[in-house]
Amino acid sequence: MNKKMIIIVLLVISLVTIVCGCIGEEQKALTKGEESGQLKIQSSVVELYQSSFNFNTKIIKDTQTDQKYEIVDNIEVKYLLKNIAGRPIHVKVTAEFYDKNDKLVGIIESGSIYLPKDHTEKSYTTQNSIIYNGDNVADVQYALLIIDEIV
Repeated sequence: MNKKMIIIVLLVISLVTIVCGCIGEEQKALTKGEESGQLKIQSSVVELYQSSFNFNTKIIKDTQTDQKYEIVDNIEVKYLLKNIAGRPIHVKVTAEFYDKNDKLVGIIESGSIYLPKDHTEKSYTTQNSIIYNGDNVADVQYALLIIDEIV
């Protein structure tokens, strides 16, 4: 009797686990930029396949004190897209750069990208890189990629 009860409990637990797994929404892996919180995406037709968010610095020298300082020269966002629209699409990418107070610091628009149905980009192109070097570049905390379908 005790063995039957254990088997029934294990079956119920297994069934509940299977059902919960099937009902739950499929989770996608976070890209490097998303994982760090430095890159966010807003889109209903694509998702990020890979991404990076990099601060590029340069050294400047104070002529009066002869001291060297490292400053942020620009931020480069690279990304690869996966078409989840279920049809071929053209998209436009806009990157908005925000500071720690969620204040918009700058906006850069990219050209259009064509993605065949169910296509995942496999290599970066010049279209898949956005460089921001505007005012307050050193204050930027994260970027929001807004990816809109061009109709």
